[in-house]
Parts: sequence; C-alpha cells; structure tokens
Amino acid sequence: MWRHQRQGHPVRPLQREPPPGDRHREYALLAIKDKNNAVFQDNYMPSIRRDYSTLLPRRIVVGDVHPVNIMMRREDGTVDYPQAIAWYDVATNEIHMTFVLCDPGESIRREHVAQSFEAMVDEWGLPEMLYLDNGSEYSLVCHDRRFHPALKAHPGRAQSL
Repeated sequence: MWRHQRQGHPVRPLQREPPPGDRHREYALLAIKDKNNAVFQDNYMPSIRRDYSTLLPRRIVVGDVHPVNIMMRREDGTVDYPQAIAWYDVATNEIHMTFVLCDPGESIRREHVAQSFEAMVDEWGLPEMLYLDNGSEYSLVCHDRRFHPALKAHPGRAQSL
C-alpha cells in the first residue's frame, strides 16, 4: 500500500504494524534503565574519553582514601587492614601513596590526610588544583594555610590552590 502524496512529502510505503512481541521494543532500553541503572550505565551509556596530553605535571591532582586488602598482624597479635591515602597526578599518571594502619576501631582522620598531603607536596611540589571527595578527612587540608593562602574549601568540588 502507498500513502497519498502530500505537498512537499515524497510518496513512501505505509508503516506496517510490528509483530505483537515487538510492539514495545523501542521502550526496552528505558525498562533496563528503570530496573537497574548500574547495568544501564555500565553497558549502554557511552564512555567519555578525556585527553590530558596538554596538561602540565601537577596541574590537577586527585586525592582519595582506599582500603587495602592486605592483612597485617599487629605487635599484639591482632589483625587489621591498612588504608591508603592516594594522590594521583592526572597528567603523568603518577601516584603518591601513604599507608596508614589505624588503631582498632578507628579510621583515617584529618591528621593522616594532612601528613600525607604534606609528604606529597614535599616530593612533587604544590599542585595547582586538587580534586577531593566530600569526606571530612579532607577538611584540614582544605583549611591549612601553610599550603596556600588562597585555598578555599568546597567539599565535593575542585579545590583551587
């Protein structure tokens, strides 16, 4: 069957009804997103490829705290897992890490992050910009005027130094 020609529109065949099982196929992707957003993000969303080739070293440094899955035995015989405070230079792919074995029942504190940041600055120099998550352990680094008088605290955003 053919559609009648309207002004400015070419003649083309009529769209046939899809088979009963395919009637809502166009909504399948929305159903996946609604049911399991993680699967949708991992398998259906395009990834972003960023180009950092024009960045200079120490332009952007990313900080984060990570658990380390290596069991360590303390002097008293108890077992615990260390935490790593990591500083990643986006331009050079270098990582500066500080490992901390906290006392039982404790986690990384602001003092640990400040000491790790100071060690990173001693080795690399002061970065132009820091990206940090909104963890309270970073608040001392954000407010410490030893590193830069213009440092402003904006948890969860880029920290300009």
